[in-house]
Amino acid sequence: MKIDVSKILHTIDVSYGGNQSEFAKANSISESTLSQVLSGVSERIQKKTLNKICKALNCTINEILILDRTGVKMVKGKNVAGGVFSETTRQIPLLGRITAGWPVDQEEVIEMVPVSASLWRDNRYVLEVDGDSMSPVYQDGDKILIDHYGDVQLADAQNRACAIELNGKTCLKVVRVKWNDSGPDKISLVSLNEKFSQINIGKSDDFHVLGIAKELVYRRTPKIY
Repeated sequence: MKIDVSKILHTIDVSYGGNQSEFAKANSISESTLSQVLSGVSERIQKKTLNKICKALNCTINEILILDRTGVKMVKGKNVAGGVFSETTRQIPLLGRITAGWPVDQEEVIEMVPVSASLWRDNRYVLEVDGDSMSPVYQDGDKILIDHYGDVQLADAQNRACAIELNGKTCLKVVRVKWNDSGPDKISLVSLNEKFSQINIGKSDDFHVLGIAKELVYRRTPKIY
């Protein structure tokens, strides 16, 4: 996976007068990390760092990734009925694991995984579920497709499973909003597994909807003992 550094350099030139140190400071990125990204020394960039760069550039993750065209492949196989199928796949970012429990820090580096080409969009990425609070719909180890928006509105997230950032930590939850005449009155993050209690968002919480879960793209085959 490679980053299109020309987009970053353009923003540094236009918005920061070519000063890389100012860009790094303004976006809470260490100068050494920025230097590695711009020089291409490291292709294993952390998700948190890439998110900061995308926010600074006002772009999606896919817009600054250089995707190898050889990543578009034709795959053949058999379905459960024994019929032969063929499908075109395309590489999409796997941005690590997202907890289906209490919000936790995520520091994974970004990988690329194949999905059906029909599902590829430049604002989509894949997350791997960690935990069982969203079962039975989303199980531990599932890979799910996320629609990423710069600013997801609560009305769009209502009653949908979403990737959430809460006080700098991430989780996968269903968003429930109660409204009054002036706007949202109460926001709750709800698990699909009834064993887990809901999380109520307080006024002092730093809460963001990072994206909306679209569909399951991979599930591990359970082991039979």
